[in-house]
Amino acid sequence: MKKFAVTMLSLVVCVALCAQDYGTFDGKARDVSLVQLIVQPEKYIDTIVRVRGALHWEFESSYLFLSRDHLESYDTASATEVGLSQKGGSPTKEQLEECSNALVMLEGVFRMDSRRQSYWLEITRVLVRDGRRSKEKQKESNQPSQPTPANRRG
Repeated sequence: MKKFAVTMLSLVVCVALCAQDYGTFDGKARDVSLVQLIVQPEKYIDTIVRVRGALHWEFESSYLFLSRDHLESYDTASATEVGLSQKGGSPTKEQLEECSNALVMLEGVFRMDSRRQSYWLEITRVLVRDGRRSKEKQKESNQPSQPTPANRRG
């Protein structure tokens, strides 16, 4: 029993350390599925929601998709638009770029853009669920590091 408890505690600590969390937690956020936001968007206008999916972050075309398969096929019918919040404590553009192509949990206010007759999620918090990063960040981390004057042997 003691070994099981130690194993479970280690697993919880590992998961907590592996997840990236940007932004401010809002205890008022309502858990909503992405399907609910897509099918009945008018029901959630101006509501603080917490939703899970695969994030695609790019300048002027950012979406939260139902799954990685939907993201890879760029199936925007199975997604909702997402954007930055202007509130303090929200994730930065750079932090969201790091989270692109990862499974995430987002919190934010679900909004309606009356000019375009579309809906979007104003992100106030992002939690990366699987640790995958954007393709650019993966390429950078796979490249061998260049020696610096401090670590060169002469």
